[in-house]
Amino acid sequence: DKLGITGPTTIYKNLTYQELYDHEVANNEGWVASAEYGDTFTVDTGKFTGRSPKDKWVVLNEGSESAANIDWNNINQATTPEVF
Repeated sequence: DKLGITGPTTIYKNLTYQELYDHEVANNEGWVASAEYGDTFTVDTGKFTGRSPKDKWVVLNEGSESAANIDWNNINQATTPEVF
């Protein structure tokens, strides 16, 4: 109810990737797209994605290749493995 969802008949929780994929396909919630490493599921979010750019967090592993190559800034914000 806090999320504005009232009276759901079924709640799915902690689905595996395959279960989620199958559920999305069965309910026509988007489209299957062929990708280099197999099929993937895609949706059209319209003009707005609802994602805040300042809510992006990347695990900073000190001394790693990614730590040296990510442009750390107010968009690519660092977090620790413990928090992740």
